[in-house]
Amino acid sequence: MKQFLGLSAKEACTYSDASVIIVPVPFECTVSFGEGTAHAPRAIIDASSQVELYSIDLGRNIYERGIHTLAPLCKATAASTKQTRSLLFERIEKTASRIIKDGKKGVFLGGEHTIALPIIRAYQRSFGTVTVLHFDAHSDLRNSYQRDKLSHASTMRRIHELGVEHVSVGIRSQCIEEASFIRENNLKVFYMEAIRKGASSWMQDVIRNLGDTVYVTFDVDCLDPAIVPATGTPEPGGFDWYQIQDFLAALRDSGIRVAGFDFVEFAPQETHHASAFLCAKLIYNMIGYLFT
Repeated sequence: MKQFLGLSAKEACTYSDASVIIVPVPFECTVSFGEGTAHAPRAIIDASSQVELYSIDLGRNIYERGIHTLAPLCKATAASTKQTRSLLFERIEKTASRIIKDGKKGVFLGGEHTIALPIIRAYQRSFGTVTVLHFDAHSDLRNSYQRDKLSHASTMRRIHELGVEHVSVGIRSQCIEEASFIRENNLKVFYMEAIRKGASSWMQDVIRNLGDTVYVTFDVDCLDPAIVPATGTPEPGGFDWYQIQDFLAALRDSGIRVAGFDFVEFAPQETHHASAFLCAKLIYNMIGYLFT
């Protein structure tokens, strides 16, 4: 497997020496519109070789933090049975647990959003109390979708059932079932319409709702499709590049510990390299801002 950023043998770290572990998880089973998330980890890693190692914003080479890329946890094909999916989720959870136990930061490249569930189970078990910061265009709170309770559209519902506190940011699409569930359970949701009207105050409002230890699950469709059209379920009216960078800086400055993050739902398009490059650079910046 290529190393994230195309690092040479001299620049890349071994697992034991690294502080940040990149985990490709090319899992795709329940996509409901556009397909292709299974190819995202490879596309992101390929594009990352074009990212400048020096960050103008942070004034340093982020990779010197120590980054190692694992081999993919599965093949880039759909799980054909629930048993296959169950075994894969077990493997994902064990990998996340090992990374945490070894004192490293995990970066999980999906694949569809359902990979967040076994990862967050591992973080909850290891840290006891963790807040999930959920960036997404969609609530993902359906009890089931297309008769599947492990659908990508039900990921946050399953995480809620774990008893994990979660804060959703950038939401701009949901069904009536989800809207009712949010009201009935008094969930913390920051809708994109309110963010758009609230200037920069939304950032501190989000941060005030987070606990001391945070895991970030980042669905790329939280971004506006004008900058990342390559996703299976695009929604107009999302974040732009600088809104996300400003929030990453605010979260870093808050002193809250970010223990890991996933990056999901990117569906690469062969003729649209800009989306893959943006994802790779954003992931690199997230490592730099969040893992200080």
